[in-house]
Amino acid sequence: MIHQKFDFLKSYAHEKNQDFDKDLNTLEKQIQDKNSNLHKNLEQLKTYTHDKKKDLNKEIEYLKTQVNDKNSDLYKKLNELETKAKDKNSDIYRELKHIKDIIESQPDQPNKPASLSK
Repeated sequence: MIHQKFDFLKSYAHEKNQDFDKDLNTLEKQIQDKNSNLHKNLEQLKTYTHDKKKDLNKEIEYLKTQVNDKNSDLYKKLNELETKAKDKNSDIYRELKHIKDIIESQPDQPNKPASLSK
């Protein structure tokens, strides 16, 4: 009885493996077939991601110029934030100090209680 079940499972696994191999071969052929929808969709996706990467690079370059341009709104806003971060009476300064204190109170080594790391 157990031997029959084992043979059945072996046969079933072999069948499923063949089905899986057929599916993989079909997918591989569709990817290589320039007329298949799958191939066309993959090419569109490549083009789309390439274009998005170019757009992001342009945006990054634009932001870099804005950060360095003393007349840009971004430069002025960053300058204002930096000034507030240095002003001990500002909310930003207090929040940054609070975050810094939390970070500094953390143990230096993981899995080691804070009281032992000092």
